Amino acid sequence: MTTSFPSDHGLTTKHPTDFRHHTSTMSSYQLRQSIYSSGSNPDSTPSISRSLVIIGDSGCGKTSLLSRYHLGHLPPEDLPKCFDYWSKDYIIDGTRISLGFHDTVNLEEHDFVSHRIYPTADVFLICFAISSILSLENAQFKWKDKVNLFRLNVPIILVGLKQDVRNDPGTIEMSHRHAAYKIATGNEGMAAARKIGASRYLECSAKTGEGINEVFAAAARLAVFSTETEKVEKRCCTM
Repeated sequence: MTTSFPSDHGLTTKHPTDFRHHTSTMSSYQLRQSIYSSGSNPDSTPSISRSLVIIGDSGCGKTSLLSRYHLGHLPPEDLPKCFDYWSKDYIIDGTRISLGFHDTVNLEEHDFVSHRIYPTADVFLICFAISSILSLENAQFKWKDKVNLFRLNVPIILVGLKQDVRNDPGTIEMSHRHAAYKIATGNEGMAAARKIGASRYLECSAKTGEGINEVFAAAARLAVFSTETEKVEKRCCTM
């Protein structure tokens, strides 16, 4: 399947896509197979290939983000976190791009993963859980430092995941009781994005689907059109 983003796509989602998708009859094996299938059209050859690497704390919601975007729903609880690599074709301003997605699936601490995947990135998504201010701090320091070790000039999008928790009574109560689970505000996310030199700061919810398309549309555009000069000089952060 090829996704088209016209030239006037402002990287904002004014009319959120309906992400409802019924998979009650799909087995875990079939679901794993669909995860690894390419979203591209086998009859067409992309003109360029780009790589997107998604990093962040274990449990912050990276795999749920990919599952919601690729499959249209959250992964079942009994499904192993098997996202590794898959690709999807886009047409952006008449340019066909095959964007490969790398999810580090809880292997972030292993150096061999970093050394193999990070240098291939054309754009990074540094993710954090909005439900934990500690996760945001790790995005600023731990994960940005890892990017710096390999590809300092690659564009970054800082992504706040689990946006829906701001309206969840249980999460709000936990936030009041434990400092580590303080809910990150949008302003705190923006400030962190500026601090690490991110090209964008975006928020989304894999639970509701809100903001998902915007995240990957922005990533695809950065992967295609960011030149080395832009990666170094144009570090202004927008939301």
